[in-house]
Amino acid sequence: MIKKNPLLDFEFIPSQDLGREEEIGRGGFGVVHRARWLSHNRIVAVKTLHLTHLDKQAEKEFFKELSLVHSISYHHIVTFYGACTEIGKYALVMEYMSLGSLYKLLHKDKLVLDWSERLSIALQAANAINHLHKLQRPILHRDIKSLNFLLERSYQDYIVKVCDFGLAQTRSETTRQTKHNHMIACTLQWTAPEILRLK
Repeated sequence: MIKKNPLLDFEFIPSQDLGREEEIGRGGFGVVHRARWLSHNRIVAVKTLHLTHLDKQAEKEFFKELSLVHSISYHHIVTFYGACTEIGKYALVMEYMSLGSLYKLLHKDKLVLDWSERLSIALQAANAINHLHKLQRPILHRDIKSLNFLLERSYQDYIVKVCDFGLAQTRSETTRQTKHNHMIACTLQWTAPEILRLK
């Protein structure tokens, strides 16, 4: 049985069309694998929900993130290709960035960036966030950190794209939530002081 949100016009990708390879990320939401989208012969990143987390709230959050990433198209935000919505196999299929996260490059690979590279990375990331904030319905990512900046190498420079919209909300949703219960979702050490002060 296939469950698909009728309000979303996204490309449905069957689970058997995804040849999962190595695990490249893991979190409370589930697991990210590098995979091959077989019918398109394309390497992709597949974010799969933990099977044990498929309750009503997890399902709601999955379709919310699906709706957000499906609505965004920008050259410094990872491209959304489609989703698998088979029961028990919920997954988002996204663009694969071969170098991984900025966090991995700096802390695990011990990459040393020169100042021009640092500036380029910062500007590309800032452009992505600025784009989200200037949408007709502004989107607040709410989890900006080096783990969510993915990199690829071009001929002359690094290409940076923002990923992971699991905590993202529209600005109106965020305002309602903070006014209602004074709670925020974030990674504490990366959060601006004014957000922590609920301003």
